[in-house]
Amino acid sequence: MPEEIDWSQFDGDPEMTCGCRCGVEFRSHAKTLYVEGRGIITRKPCPKCGRNDNCNRISSDPEIFTLGR
Repeated sequence: MPEEIDWSQFDGDPEMTCGCRCGVEFRSHAKTLYVEGRGIITRKPCPKCGRNDNCNRISSDPEIFTLGR
């Protein structure tokens, strides 16, 4: 994983569900980088293929909120 990526803005935020092209879903933070055509980069590598640049789907959890008066 490139050392220049600053993941600190995600500290304390819930991880997202990442769908890797190898068929595994795992939880991690993710960013989309358009530099050098890299696309989606995950903070944690895929537990199966070990890559952090092989995801084709990222989903966040539903936001839970309460409406009140």
